[in-house]
Amino acid sequence: DVYITVEGGPGVSQEARTAYARGAVVVPLMRTGGASDGMFNFPQGALQKPSLCTEEQWALLKSKDAPVEQSATAAAAFVEASLKAPRAKRGGAKFRGGLAEHIASGGVDRSR
Repeated sequence: DVYITVEGGPGVSQEARTAYARGAVVVPLMRTGGASDGMFNFPQGALQKPSLCTEEQWALLKSKDAPVEQSATAAAAFVEASLKAPRAKRGGAKFRGGLAEHIASGGVDRSR
């Protein structure tokens, strides 16, 4: 699963935390502010550049000065790369911060 966040308040932040905790890719359009830029206890791991996203793409997701079209193109490329990648390389807490726990559990996804 891939979630794209745009601005947002506490509800967006809660949805992003839930999605991220279960291993979904969260694509925050940080340039829009609010939850997507780290407010309201947004998952900090989702605000770190994942390996599937280039430095340039990540910078465009952050930059308030970049043309919107370039940021949108960067977000689309990141989503496309995430959907094509094997699940273990996508991101989310289960596969980033929680990788050790995931391996320790034998790689079994018990959340389903």
